[in-house]
Amino acid sequence: GFHRDPWGNVYGPLEALAYTGSDLLTLGINLLETPLSATLLIGVWLLFAAPLSRGARLFLGWALATVGANALYWHHGLYMGPRMLLESAPAWAALTALAATSLVERAPARRLFGGRFSPRSAVGGGLIFALLLGVLYMGPQRARSYGGEWVVRATAPEMDGAALVFVHGAWSSRIAMRFAGAGMRLDSVETIMRQNPTCRAHTVAARLGSSAGRGLLPSELDLEPSSAGLRAEVTIAPGNRIRVAPGEVLAGECLREARSDRNGVVDVSPLLWQGDLADGGGSGGLYVRDYGPDANTAALRRWPDRTPWVYLMPAPDADPVLVDYETGMRRLWGVAPEVGPSDPERR
Repeated sequence: GFHRDPWGNVYGPLEALAYTGSDLLTLGINLLETPLSATLLIGVWLLFAAPLSRGARLFLGWALATVGANALYWHHGLYMGPRMLLESAPAWAALTALAATSLVERAPARRLFGGRFSPRSAVGGGLIFALLLGVLYMGPQRARSYGGEWVVRATAPEMDGAALVFVHGAWSSRIAMRFAGAGMRLDSVETIMRQNPTCRAHTVAARLGSSAGRGLLPSELDLEPSSAGLRAEVTIAPGNRIRVAPGEVLAGECLREARSDRNGVVDVSPLLWQGDLADGGGSGGLYVRDYGPDANTAALRRWPDRTPWVYLMPAPDADPVLVDYETGMRRLWGVAPEVGPSDPERR
């Protein structure tokens, strides 16, 4: 239906029309990866087609059903193409084939300009050229791009024995995962991170372990979805931003959190599947999120037989490096860990 989405953006008939048009335009190019839009070809065919056969009507109904349903939904994802129309891709492909053959058949076969030009040959040749260009060039080029900027990839560092690797991600991610870990829905988490100063969200998230902290959520944080009047953003490192209140100056714990991200951050998500499971043993790396020397002690005590390391960015735009735990805590947080690899309390 038409309403505001979970983040306060209006989704009405005009937005539905705009998104649906964008989806169809993108689908036309991405469907067969040809320079000639498949949806444009189908549209031209429908304008000049005689009454459609039962099979053609079936394919058309299948294709348009997902378009109509998607028009009534506020989310339109374009990751690797308009994926919300994926279920109807076979129908669109069949309609493209029907449209191409029909248009070639309907094009005049007679030769013009002294016998040097045939509309039917021109239409057929153009379609064949577009298809070959898609198969031989545009399709492979798209496939190669899926292994690059489309996919978040990270190569796990090599481990020598069982290790516990603390991956230093963004301050905003550390806060968001505290809220998510307390059972909050992810759309609510995103609303908090979009509409509240990062320092305020951090202060509340740090108290989530107590009933008092949970009770303070409605009054301390803006939880009403909105698409306007968002807090200003400040860039800590390339691709890493926080939100601040007007005139806000970070101090204390918040300044410490922000400074730990000054050289850049590493996302732990693409590393998780490459390491050991939390409760499954293994002799490689177990990847966890770095929350700082104080909060990390819980993980150190849970896995005392694993050698702790830190995976971090040594400088902006540099490649991440693996350093020993004490060095990592000093670089990131400016302090030595209270519980280190040789601490008898860990053993």
